[in-house]
Amino acid sequence: MDKESMYTVDRIVDGSYAVLLPDNGEEEDFSLSLRYLPAQVREGDLLEIALDSDGRVKQARVLNKETEARRKKAVNLLEKIKKKNRP
Repeated sequence: MDKESMYTVDRIVDGSYAVLLPDNGEEEDFSLSLRYLPAQVREGDLLEIALDSDGRVKQARVLNKETEARRKKAVNLLEKIKKKNRP
C-alpha cells in the first residue's frame, strides 16, 4: 500500500540532503537525499511525498500554493509581532 504525506523542508545540508519535518507533527523529522526531491526545492517548501509499501520514495512534489500561503502567513505574523513590540 502506498502512502502520501506532507513535509516541510526545514533545511538543506551541504547541498546533498534535506531535513524534513512531518506536517502532522506525529512522526519524527528525517533526512532525505536531494536526488529524491524536485530540483527547485528550497528551505521552507511544503512537499507531498509518496512512498511505496517498502518506504521508498515514489514521487515528491512541491506544493507551491500551500508553500506561498504559509510564507505569507509567517511574514504577516512577524510584522504583527514587530508592530506590537515597537515603543
